[in-house]
Amino acid sequence: MNREARWRSAVPAALALGVLFGIWQLAVTAFRVPAYVLPTPTAILAAGVAHAGQIAQAAAMTTEAAVLGFLLATALGLVLATVFAHSRWMRLSFYPLTIAVQTTPVVAVAPLIVLWAGNGLPSRILIAAMITLFPLVVNTTHGLTAVPAEELALFQVYGAGRRRIYWHLRLPNSLPYLFAAMRIGATLAVIGTIVAEFITGNGGLGYVILESSYQLETALLFAALFAAALLGIAFFLLVDAGSRLALRGGTAGPAGA
Repeated sequence: MNREARWRSAVPAALALGVLFGIWQLAVTAFRVPAYVLPTPTAILAAGVAHAGQIAQAAAMTTEAAVLGFLLATALGLVLATVFAHSRWMRLSFYPLTIAVQTTPVVAVAPLIVLWAGNGLPSRILIAAMITLFPLVVNTTHGLTAVPAEELALFQVYGAGRRRIYWHLRLPNSLPYLFAAMRIGATLAVIGTIVAEFITGNGGLGYVILESSYQLETALLFAALFAAALLGIAFFLLVDAGSRLALRGGTAGPAGA
């Protein structure tokens, strides 16, 4: 899809948002909804402009933790997937543990992580990585093991060892699956970081959202929410563009479609 086609595909979404915000503005004004319950889009925009410095600083803190958590989860996910792909015993032993970590509510585990790692950047990175890890492990493990049987047999016929098979067959085959998981993980990292900021309470968009809710500054709360949404979208688009660039000229598997 070229740039012009991408812009054309964005027009319907922009129009839908415009209609939604217009209805929102008219409904709140017509029914005289109190601003602390539901502010108008124009009030939210005014709050965002008035607190632009605060929101920008908070967004920078959230971005730092989200990116570092995402990178940690990606590295750890690739390592675990490599181990699982090469050892059936390890996969049967520890794969259920990754499922258990994913199904455990992050709000229940976050206080323990804060207790162990403190309420600073390390705990936010760990929480973001924890919520991001599962899709990376699952997708990459599948990509490393779902190699075509004919190609694997050909490598073995020519006497290729496990290391050569990994670097020249398994890893290239897993890239579309890995990049698909990274797209999902990009948004999960932002969510995990904001949840961590609810717990740590010392900065970031999560802290702004929490504090503004306590003080009934609902317009600022919505402005911070929209900033978090834009951050997640921007991170997703960045990872998506990077993955497409990396796979350009190659043949993407089903996960990369």
